[in-house]
Amino acid sequence: MTRTKLAKMKKTTRTSKRRRCPACGQGWLETTIVRDRFVHEEDGIRRPVLVEDVPIDTCTECAESFRGPEASRLHHEAVCRTFGFLTPREIFDLREKILRLTQEEFAHLTGIGLATISRWERGRLVQNRAMDRYLRVLRDNPASVRYLKHLSA
Repeated sequence: MTRTKLAKMKKTTRTSKRRRCPACGQGWLETTIVRDRFVHEEDGIRRPVLVEDVPIDTCTECAESFRGPEASRLHHEAVCRTFGFLTPREIFDLREKILRLTQEEFAHLTGIGLATISRWERGRLVQNRAMDRYLRVLRDNPASVRYLKHLSA
């Protein structure tokens, strides 16, 4: 997985609860909403990714900038959309709402590691194309789930 930054354009600035800069301790953080563009690589395929409405906190004194969990979530979802992969929410919904399994039960059924499932659902790791297809087979073909249950019995 590789990212190359192409451009960042300021869109708007918003001020909410005032917070001191954790880097210099002198300035205040101001949140700017930007559009990010970068190149991402999955399975040897490089594609440009566009992410709208990314919050960036910038210090008024030292100009250090920070990206928080919301920016990470938006970037992860944009990569999934760009490559046609299931998003973390879709993976969670597959396991929890469609299959009605805990992460442990899903790991046992599929042979996928528990930590991997957790990372996919939290948006910490993008699944590769083969795993994405495996998840789609489970989602779209109930017979495949019954077969795996038979194998793991």
